[in-house]
Amino acid sequence: MKKEIKLTWFLFVIILFVSVFFRVKIIHELPLGTTANEYGLTGFDDEHAHFNYTKFILEKNELPILKDKITDPNALTINEFEYHQPPLYYVFIASASKVLSINVDKGILVLGRYINFFLSLLSIIVFYKIFLLFKWRDSKILSAISIYLLLGSSVYQFSVFGNDGLSWFLLWLLFLLLLKGISKNWIWILLIITLSHYTKSSILVFYPVILYSVYNEITKSDISKSHVLKYISIFILPIVLSFPWYLHNYNAYGSYFSVSTITGDAWHFVSSLKESLIKLLHMPYLFLFRMHFDPPKPLLSWFNYIPNIWLILTGGYWLVKMKNILTENYNIQLINILLISMVAAYLYYAIPTGYTEGRLLYPGLPAILYFMTGVLFCKKLKDLFFEGWQLLLILLIFLPSYIIGFYF
Repeated sequence: MKKEIKLTWFLFVIILFVSVFFRVKIIHELPLGTTANEYGLTGFDDEHAHFNYTKFILEKNELPILKDKITDPNALTINEFEYHQPPLYYVFIASASKVLSINVDKGILVLGRYINFFLSLLSIIVFYKIFLLFKWRDSKILSAISIYLLLGSSVYQFSVFGNDGLSWFLLWLLFLLLLKGISKNWIWILLIITLSHYTKSSILVFYPVILYSVYNEITKSDISKSHVLKYISIFILPIVLSFPWYLHNYNAYGSYFSVSTITGDAWHFVSSLKESLIKLLHMPYLFLFRMHFDPPKPLLSWFNYIPNIWLILTGGYWLVKMKNILTENYNIQLINILLISMVAAYLYYAIPTGYTEGRLLYPGLPAILYFMTGVLFCKKLKDLFFEGWQLLLILLIFLPSYIIGFYF
């Protein structure tokens, strides 16, 4: 093994250790709810409500019905505002708790957190397989995975109790299968789409990606009757199989997608377009570094400059690459479709509400990592430094936010 390759893997092992260390630290030290502990990291507002969903299933043997909205004044006291969520994650944790004879709150909480931690490790394999399909060298793939491992929201959201981690893992796995081809993997694709419907509504963002994948196969290869049946199946059968959940929503709330029932009509953090745009300018920091420190650490504000510069360069790099999109291969076209669909959905939701949290972009994380990593491997930069300098840069960018946040 060459010296440069050894250095690359050495840096990646350090990054993996840092990521795992802080994830496990959060799992065992983070209090449930919004009570701060000794280093000022607080439970995100949703975790207690997610936990109560599972407790309801364990105690009642049925799914809860949402009555108290997030917009209600006492929402964070009652903590039932996640009762509208699809049930897969909560039913799984409740079932695992019964099988393992875990019946105390602390045990159930840690179990749910460790399930998400395990999913975060499985996601490393998924990302590795995704970027192998783009014929990337190990140093480039490991850089992309390192960004994922150290993203503040990634570390946090995969270490707390909630359905986001399962939803993201399923969507990233779905994207990997779409890259490999629908006709070869249609049963797995059908299953993952169905499970995603039972996990979180984020699956809706992926339908343009699935449509494009079908379009590509239809136009680039000979289509038989069996192929047509496969394509129809991946659209129709998941809807049929997940229809009981949407019927449940209709019977409980009067609509299949009851967004107004979930949040009421006052789910807005801004009163004007200008305020929305200002909040969007803070999104890069929330995307890369948000760690739910309360109160915010003053030193961390200096890191606002880094994500803004990095993501601006990434956006410019994406736009430059978009000029040749029609002549690119299928893999690159699909990753662009994913990013377009994700950004469009994000802006559609974020601009009217002013709710610009970076984790909302995570269904499209494979595409975001693709371009964030691409910036670091531009030929002019690559030729200036040693092999693996990108991993060192990633470590130096992210590590101070954890050290400052947890220990100062």
